[in-house]
Amino acid sequence: MSKTIDKFGRKRKWGGNVIRGPPGNGFKLTKDGHYDMQRKILKNTSEPIDKSDCVTVSYLEGEINGAKEVILLALQAAIQSTIGNIARDARQAFDDKIAEARITFTRKFDKLTSDVDIKMSDITASTNKKFDAMSNITGTTMKKYDVLEQRVEVLEKNHKEVLERNYKVRPSSSGGLGYPGLNINPNHRIIQPKPKATDDVLMEPTW
Repeated sequence: MSKTIDKFGRKRKWGGNVIRGPPGNGFKLTKDGHYDMQRKILKNTSEPIDKSDCVTVSYLEGEINGAKEVILLALQAAIQSTIGNIARDARQAFDDKIAEARITFTRKFDKLTSDVDIKMSDITASTNKKFDAMSNITGTTMKKYDVLEQRVEVLEKNHKEVLERNYKVRPSSSGGLGYPGLNINPNHRIIQPKPKATDDVLMEPTW
């Protein structure tokens, strides 16, 4: 019976019972000791448990889809937050502009009101001053008128007495004095009566 030595160094007798050696790695190894799959595919592997475990395509797709959903939700939330911030900032800017415009308008309106009040005060003061001056002139005029009226009354009285004494005239039927060449009514006033109140306007004489 011949004997041979297998690749594991075991002696094997042909024709007798076969002695099975220890199992090998099952994969070819590279020069640096890594498994060489020779472009083959590992089939029916389990889901990974530890961080160093291999992953399947289905597990990877599930993780990617889950990450997509998380990213999409985060992106939607970020977009909504950004839109809300933009709308809030725009609203705040609009409110600020309205408030600023209201303050400016109020300031200008107050200044205009103050200027109008000052102008009205000046006009009122000037009008009152002119009215006071006019009142003083009217009062002075009335005083002069009273003096003139008194003098005219004296003159009329003296004139009547002179006519009656020198010409011995008597009033005619027409009311005038009946002396030759004269038709004078001593009862006729040669000036108009003074106004009843100091505020009345003096008119020109009508005689």
